Amino acid sequence: MIKNGIKTGRLMFQLAVYFMLLLFIIAFFHRGFSSGLGEVLVNKRFIVPGLSDAGTTSMERAQKHLTEPVTLENCKKGEDLVGRIYVNQSSITWEKLKEELKFIKPGGYFSPPDCTPTVKAAIIIPYRDRDAHLKVFLRQIHPMLRRQKIFFQIFVIEQADENRFNRGKLMNVGFAEALKRLNFSCFIFHDVDLIPEDDRNFYGCHLSPAHMSVAVDKFKYELIYQTLFGGVVMFTKSDFEKVNGFSNAFWGWGAEDDNLYQRLGQNGLVMKRPAIEKARYTMIKHSEAPKSDERFKTLKEAVSHTQKDGLNSLEYRVTDSYEHDLYTKISVNLLRNAPSDSA
Repeated sequence: MIKNGIKTGRLMFQLAVYFMLLLFIIAFFHRGFSSGLGEVLVNKRFIVPGLSDAGTTSMERAQKHLTEPVTLENCKKGEDLVGRIYVNQSSITWEKLKEELKFIKPGGYFSPPDCTPTVKAAIIIPYRDRDAHLKVFLRQIHPMLRRQKIFFQIFVIEQADENRFNRGKLMNVGFAEALKRLNFSCFIFHDVDLIPEDDRNFYGCHLSPAHMSVAVDKFKYELIYQTLFGGVVMFTKSDFEKVNGFSNAFWGWGAEDDNLYQRLGQNGLVMKRPAIEKARYTMIKHSEAPKSDERFKTLKEAVSHTQKDGLNSLEYRVTDSYEHDLYTKISVNLLRNAPSDSA
């Protein structure tokens, strides 16, 4: 009887120990699995917004994903770059282009899924009636910037009024409107007809201010003059604010980029350029707009108006704004007769 009782007690004790051990193992794996699953969901939400994102804008989703806690390492430049890239200028429908670029989020933004981006870049495109050029540009720029592993968004700033085209003022509008959506650290001001030929030409503001389109096929890949600062230029947010942006006074083609170069010197900044073998661009052939007869007169006058003509005097009216699958389009009236244009 006593021996049987002892055996029974030992058995009960062993069962209790096994049961406690089983509970410990279950708790351990449940905690570890839940933690791991949480990390996977955080990382996955960085790529694909979940149901909880319904009803938010693309930039609200982007801001949310950029600020959510992640365990990914910082992105490293250069791991996926291929160097020279083919410029495909063949026609394509918007439907096929969206299928090619299905990694882009509505509103035209992208964030690397496998690392944490250290750069938030806004690509600003001054625009009017260039649909075919825009498709060629997007087809090239989106995959290139994806390989550069930066967070970026494309902003197409359309001049919707009947005035002569004002490239500089549209750039200022793009800067102001982009910052209303996200605190971008880097800005690339980019003509839509200039298509990059090399993904080693880094759009991440490691140089600022920088002239990016150094070698263009139209000019036999040679720099046509040393102070050239047009086509594609890059600024950090702080540097662009320091020069007060572009002048708003240049209506019609020409000279606003020469004035921007003057602003660098006035503010103690030096223009930088990437290596010419990387800074190569194809210019899409098109009929050029007539040059402004007033451009040299305006250039002479604008050099003394830097402190009062630019971002701090910018006036415009947004007439339409929408999120395309591949870019954010903002249509504006530039208010030709606004006081900022009479400086």
